[in-house]
Amino acid sequence: MSAELRWPYRSGLVQGRVARAAIRANLGGFVGAVAARGIDPRALRDRAVRAQGRLPAGTLAQIRGLADGAGEPYPLLLAYNLYGELRAADACTVMAALGGASASGRTLFMKNSDQVGNDSMVGPGFHLHKDVYVVQATRAANGRRIVGLSAAGATGIKVGVNDAGVAAGSNIARTSELAARRTDVSQVRASDRTQLLREGLEEKTALGAAQRILAKTMREPTSTPGNMEFVDAAEAWVLETSYDRFACEVTREGPLVRTNRFQILESLNDPGDASSAERYARCRALLDTAVENGGVTFDDLVAASSDHANGPGESSICRHGEDHREETSLGAGVVEIDPERPEASRIALALGKPCHAWRNPESHIELTADAEPGDIPAAFLDGSAWRASYSEEPHEALV
Repeated sequence: MSAELRWPYRSGLVQGRVARAAIRANLGGFVGAVAARGIDPRALRDRAVRAQGRLPAGTLAQIRGLADGAGEPYPLLLAYNLYGELRAADACTVMAALGGASASGRTLFMKNSDQVGNDSMVGPGFHLHKDVYVVQATRAANGRRIVGLSAAGATGIKVGVNDAGVAAGSNIARTSELAARRTDVSQVRASDRTQLLREGLEEKTALGAAQRILAKTMREPTSTPGNMEFVDAAEAWVLETSYDRFACEVTREGPLVRTNRFQILESLNDPGDASSAERYARCRALLDTAVENGGVTFDDLVAASSDHANGPGESSICRHGEDHREETSLGAGVVEIDPERPEASRIALALGKPCHAWRNPESHIELTADAEPGDIPAAFLDGSAWRASYSEEPHEALV
């Protein structure tokens, strides 16, 4: 193994050893969900091996480390990372403030990560039929350090930042065509959005990340339509990608919001998706009020992550449900980008329901973009920090 691949391999090995039980649980849920869709898991693993060249070398090395550390088959870990959206694509809410919209003048970025559960996700490694979330710190083959929130066993980033001061997030888009789309194994695409975020975070600017990932999705669209957001100290680029239409938008001043809908390609949106529209309006109202009062702060975005207006339920930013198959919030991240020392950009990660996790010192952590795996306590690697604050019962102080 070349010297530049040893670091991502070692980071995966550490994560795999610590999170062995959570990884096994997430893999079991993935296999069960794939089989329930009529896709042969063995055929999917074979396809993943043939498609592995689509992932960067550093990512493959990290997956190899995860497999060795967790004692799980490499082809299965590869399929989980390439085709994770077959189980559940991230729903999610994203907010950002750039330029004068930020009280400090520094770019701020927030994402709540929402996901559905699955009947197959049962057993000691699971909690309420949901994926187990962990923190990861790794390094790409080009040396770029990346810190963020992930599902146990995944190299893809749900929300994260790199040591060049680029942050990233994404959301599925609820479009009219999504409900009618059906995929068999011959049509499966190896373009999971969380993996695309991880790849984009190898770049040193938001523009570079957006250019790289837009070109990739234009060649091979993701299995589900959605948004990807890349931000740095100067600007934010949003990619809206569907099966046959693509759009991008740049923001250099002001607030930015994305929920599970398109803003540019809005004609594609599912008119029955009330939740996305209501969350979008609530996010804009919170940001606009903060701007009028002197600018958005880091703490404003932490508070917004726990917001229960229009709920608590599927239409609140912090999403709750009565059935595990509903899209609900499983974690969150808030980033502040340091333009002078990008490697010191701060990221706070909440594991579990945001309204609980931000109030539980055992379930949230603040790191810098140059963090090492050794900087992360074991509880944030093995899933126990997530389990300590994941509940569909809203935090009583916020109801």
